[in-house]
Amino acid sequence: MARAKSEITKQKILKAALSAFKKQGYSSTSMDMIRDESGVSKATLYNYFPSKEELFLDVMMYEMEQQHGAPLFDLFEKHELSVALKIMAKQMITVSYSKNIIATRRMLVANASNKNLGQLCYEKGPKLGERMMCAVFQKAMNDGILMKAEPRVVEAHFRALVDAEFSQIFTFDLENIITAEWIEAATERAVDVLMRAYKI
Repeated sequence: MARAKSEITKQKILKAALSAFKKQGYSSTSMDMIRDESGVSKATLYNYFPSKEELFLDVMMYEMEQQHGAPLFDLFEKHELSVALKIMAKQMITVSYSKNIIATRRMLVANASNKNLGQLCYEKGPKLGERMMCAVFQKAMNDGILMKAEPRVVEAHFRALVDAEFSQIFTFDLENIITAEWIEAATERAVDVLMRAYKI
């Protein structure tokens, strides 16, 4: 019961913080504003989130999970490599280029001068994903599916190929409509190129 109440309070803070960050931007949002919007005490707020940086990062993770669920790393145990990579690639694009996540990513870019924030964001999100994908590629090499190579390089190539057809939309704030058909075709092309490069 106590755990459920604790989770409800945390969700309340995250929702309030997300709203505040979207309205005011990261720099202009204070912990006091988030406290007021969430309706919790200052002590409660800092008990859950010791700093604004940590709260912002949890908001980013919360937004991604609310929009699209948890990462699908377990699918590599259920499908052959190329199929699993295509499913993963679709999720990556769908998550990264959804309206809400683009807005959240822009907040992070807008505060790029805050090196601590960028480092914390990398440690909490992308670094974990990269590490898990490196393990996936290492296993594929051990199983004789992919040629021997540096897993981190293969992971970087996979990430770059998946994003290749879409990156300018974020960089230049283009209004291209990303359709399910485009995502399907683009991920097919990305994984096909990767497999041509590394498959034995």
